[in-house]
Amino acid sequence: MLRPIFSTLCLFMLTLSFAQNSENVDSLGRWYQSGLREQSSLTFNDIWGYTDSEMNEYGIIGSVEYTHFIDVNDPQNPTQVAQFAAPSRSLWRDFKTYLHYGYGVSDNGGGTLQIFDLSGLPNTVTKVYDSNEFFTNCHNIFIDEENARLYAVGTSRADLVVLDLHPNPAKPTLLANQNNVIEGYIHDIYVRDHIAYASHVYSSKLTVYNLEDLNNIVKLGSVNSDGLNHSSWLTKDGNTFVMADENHGLALKLVNSSDLTSMEVVGTIKSTLESAVSTNSIAHNPFVIGNDHVVISYYHEGVQIYNISDPQNPVRAGYFDTHPENMNYDGYEGSWGVYPFFPSGNIIASDIDSGLFVIRPTFDMGFCREDLYRAKPLPTEETSNIYSTGAISLRSGFHAESGSVFSAKIVPCVTSYAANGNIVESTEAHDFGKPVLKNNDLIINNLNNDKLKVYPNPFTNEFTIILPENRTSFSNKIQLVNSLGQFIQPNFSSCGERCLTVQTEKLPSGIYTVIIQKGREEVLTEKVVKF
Repeated sequence: MLRPIFSTLCLFMLTLSFAQNSENVDSLGRWYQSGLREQSSLTFNDIWGYTDSEMNEYGIIGSVEYTHFIDVNDPQNPTQVAQFAAPSRSLWRDFKTYLHYGYGVSDNGGGTLQIFDLSGLPNTVTKVYDSNEFFTNCHNIFIDEENARLYAVGTSRADLVVLDLHPNPAKPTLLANQNNVIEGYIHDIYVRDHIAYASHVYSSKLTVYNLEDLNNIVKLGSVNSDGLNHSSWLTKDGNTFVMADENHGLALKLVNSSDLTSMEVVGTIKSTLESAVSTNSIAHNPFVIGNDHVVISYYHEGVQIYNISDPQNPVRAGYFDTHPENMNYDGYEGSWGVYPFFPSGNIIASDIDSGLFVIRPTFDMGFCREDLYRAKPLPTEETSNIYSTGAISLRSGFHAESGSVFSAKIVPCVTSYAANGNIVESTEAHDFGKPVLKNNDLIINNLNNDKLKVYPNPFTNEFTIILPENRTSFSNKIQLVNSLGQFIQPNFSSCGERCLTVQTEKLPSGIYTVIIQKGREEVLTEKVVKF
C-alpha cells in the first residue's frame, strides 16, 4: 500500500458472520483478534506464510502494533501461537521467511528489522534479532532464497539495501546500500537468480536490474505503467510477469519478459466483481503460481484468481470477497495481502478490517516443487523439505554442507477438492514418517530413521549402509521404496559386520526410501537420492 493518509475509509461494522461472495473458492476459516488498535481506521495489513519440516502451515500477519503468528493446520480453526510488539505503530508491515526464520519490517514510526526463530512451532516463536543497524523504516523486503540474500526497499537508509543471510540467518551482514545506480525510490521488488524486478512507484515504471555484482549493477530494461507501479511477480518459466498499479480504476498488466531489453504489455486484468462500481476497483499485490495462475489481493474485490496460461487473454478462475458489504470503492478497504504458496493448496489472505482468512480454490493450481537447487550450501543441521508429485531432481549446482539433511514428501500435485473441504488424492500418496505401508510379511508399523546411516547421499550407482549393530540382528530383507510407493528388492553385499553395499545401476534417478526390518517390531528407514 502507498503512503497517503486514508481520509475516506468507511469500514463496516465487524460481525462474527459474513455473507461472503465467492466463485470456485471455498471459505475454510477465519482468525480475528478483537481489541487491537486502529490507525487511520485500519487494523490489519500484510501477510505471509511458513511451512515447517513436517509440512505444517502457519500464517504471519501484521496489525498496527503487532506481528501475529497463526497456526492454520486446522483451517476451520486458525489459532494464534504468538504475537510480538513492533517498535512502533505502523500502517505498513511486510514479512518474508527463509529456512526456519521469519523476517519483519515496518514503514512508519521508528522501525527495525525483526527476525523470529520459527523452529519451535507449533508451540513457540522466539524473537532472535531486533535492530535498526541497517535501517529504521522499510516498506518491503524480498528474499532470494537460492542465494541467501535479503533485499530491502523503501528504506530510511537507501533505495536498496542488500543483506547476506549466509551463514547465519539470525544475524545478517550488509552487502550493499545503493542509491545512485538505482532509479530512485523502490516500492516493492521481486528477485530471481540476482535479476530484480523493481517497482519505481513514483516514476510510474518497472525496471529490471542484474544485481549479481552489487558494485556493478546493470540495468537490463524497463516498462512504463499507467500509474503508481506497486508490485510484480514472475511466472515460473520467466516469460511473463504481472504488475499492479495501485490506482483506482487501473488494470493489472501482463508483460512479456522473455527479452528483458524489449519488454511489452501483452494483456491486462481488470476485475469486474461489482459491475456498478467495477471501474473504480484497485489491485494491490499479485502472486503467480507456476505459469498458469495469478492470485491477487484486490482490496474491495477481495482475492481474485486468474488463469494466465494465455497472457493475451487472461480469464478469471475464481474469487473470494473478504469484504462483501462494501459498495464504496473510493478508499482502501478489503484484502490487503494474500499468500498462495502452501503445499496443501490452501490460501491465506489478510483483510484490513477482518483479520486472516483461510480459503481454498475448488480447482487445482498445480503448485508443486519438482526440483531442488541451492547456489549456497544447505547449512549443517538445517532440514529442507519439498513437496512433489514424483521423483525430485537435484539441479546442477545443488550442494550442502556435511551434516545437513533434506527430505521429500511425495504426494500428487493434482488433487480434486470436495465441497465439504476434504482433499481427495488422485493417486495413492505415501508419507514414510507414518505407518501406511504393507508388503507381504514386511509390516511397517514402527519406523525409526535415527539409527541408520547412508553414504554417499546423493549417490550414483551404489551406496553404503552403516547399521547400528551387527547384521545378525536384522532381517536379511532390504528393500527400497520409490516415489510411487512401489517396493524394489535391490542387489546388496556385505562390506563388514555392520556394513552393506547396495547396487542400483538399473534403477532410474529419483528419491528412494531404504527399509530394513529389525526383528518383528522395529523398522529402520532412510531417504536416499540417486542422480
